[in-house]
Amino acid sequence: MSRPRRHNPMPLLVWSSLSILTLGMIALILISFSPPSLGLLFEEYPDNRVHGFETLQLAGKYLRLDITGGRIIPVLRAGQVGGAVILGRGSYRVELPPEAAVQFTALTGLDVLEDGIRAVYLPLDYQGLQDLKAMAGAQAIEDPAAVETARAVLARNRDDPGLLRIFGVVRRFAAGPKSLTRIEGYGYPEVYYSEGVRVELVVPSLGPGGRFQLDPPEQPGGFFATPATPPLSWPVAAGVFAIGISLLLAAVFALTAELDPAPTHPPASRGALLVLLASLPLLEVGGRSLLPPTVWTELGIYLVLAGASLRFARSAGWPLSYLGLHGRHFPRALLAGLILGTAMVLGAALAMPRGFQALGFTRFLCVSAGAVFIGGVLPEIYYRGLVQNALERYTGGGAAVLITAYIAATSRAVPLLLAGVPFSAIRWIEVAVTTPAALLIAGYLYHRTRSLAASATLQGLLALLPQILRF
Repeated sequence: MSRPRRHNPMPLLVWSSLSILTLGMIALILISFSPPSLGLLFEEYPDNRVHGFETLQLAGKYLRLDITGGRIIPVLRAGQVGGAVILGRGSYRVELPPEAAVQFTALTGLDVLEDGIRAVYLPLDYQGLQDLKAMAGAQAIEDPAAVETARAVLARNRDDPGLLRIFGVVRRFAAGPKSLTRIEGYGYPEVYYSEGVRVELVVPSLGPGGRFQLDPPEQPGGFFATPATPPLSWPVAAGVFAIGISLLLAAVFALTAELDPAPTHPPASRGALLVLLASLPLLEVGGRSLLPPTVWTELGIYLVLAGASLRFARSAGWPLSYLGLHGRHFPRALLAGLILGTAMVLGAALAMPRGFQALGFTRFLCVSAGAVFIGGVLPEIYYRGLVQNALERYTGGGAAVLITAYIAATSRAVPLLLAGVPFSAIRWIEVAVTTPAALLIAGYLYHRTRSLAASATLQGLLALLPQILRF
C-alpha cells in the first residue's frame, strides 16, 4: 500500500512571500508619489491644555458669534493642530441675504437665524489657533471637565458622510459638512457655516431645504474659512486598497502554509440548516432596525445569534471543534490574528501610533471587553462557526468566505437604509467594499486555520486598536 502523498508548502510559501514583497513595494511607490490622494489622517482628539477667556467676538460676512466666560480647547489631528472647540455662554446670529432670507422664512417664518450657543467646533491651523487665543485674551487654565465636553463634541463629528472607515480607522475622503464651522445650539441642534470661495450655511433640522448658498465674500478667508482638503484620486486609492487586500490574503497563506484547511463536515439536516441560515440574518436585521443603536443592543443580538448557533450544533451532534472552538494550532492561530489585525489597523492609518487615547482604566476595560466579545468572539461563533461552515458544504471554501462576508456586511447596512440614514457615495463604498474586505480576510483566515481564535482575534483588534491608539 502506498503512503498518501504529503503536500509540500514550501513553493507556495516562497511565492506568497515574494508576492508580499512585490505588492508592498508597488503600494509604497503609489503612496509616496501621491500621499494626498489617499485622504487625510484625521483622528481628532482634544488637547489637555485648556485656555479660558472672558469675552470673544467673531464676525464674518454673515455670521457673528458672541461668547462670554468661555473655554478654548485645541483639537489635534495626527499630532498637529486641526481646529478648536469653543465652550461658553453666548449666542450667534446669521444675517441672511435677500434670496436666502426668503428661503429661510418659507421654512421657519423668520428672516434671521439666531440661537444660543452650547459649543462651537472651528476648523483651523496652528496660526489660526494662536490668533484666536490672542483675540480672546485667553490664558492657560486647568479644566478637565471642558476637555471631556470637547471630546463629546468631536465624537458627534463622526457621522460626517465624507468619512470612510477602513479596518476600524476613520479617514476623510471628501469634504463633508462637518469640515465646516459647526455650532451646537438650543433651537437648532447643529448649524454648519463656512466662508470660502462660496459661503455655505447648512441647517440639518430644516430638512432637505436647509442648505443655503450665500454670496461669497470679496476676500475669502478668516476664521470661518474651510481648510483645504486634498482631493481623492480614485485610481490611486483603489489601486492601493486592492494591493493591500492582496497583501493581506498572501500574508494569511504565508502564516498558515503548512496547515490543512480541509474540514470533515458532520451530518446535518439540510432543511433545518437552510431555515436557520434564512432566519438568523433576518433576526439580526430586525433587532438592529427596531432596537436603539447601543452597545447593549449589539451584545444582545450577538448573544442570541451565538447561542442559537451553539444550540443547533449541539442538537445536530456537531462537536465544538467543528465550529472552531478547539485548541489545535492555537498559538499559530492567535499569532496570525494578532499580526494581521495590527497590520490592518496600521495600514489603514498609514502611520505609526503617536500614543494612547485618554480613556481611563475603567473605560479601557469596558472598551476591551466590548471589542473581545461584541467585535470578536460572539459574531465569529455565528458567522464562521455556523454560516461559513454551512455554506462551505454546498458552495466550496472560497465562495463560502465571500458570501459570508457579504451576508455580515448586508446585515449591518440594511437597518441603516430602513432607518432612512442618507447614504453618500463614500458610505456606499464602506458598505460594499471596505467592510466586506475586513470580513473577507477574517473568513479566509478562519478557512485556513479552522480556528475561531484567529478570526476572533483579528476582528477584536479591528474593533479595539482604533479606540485606544492615537494616530
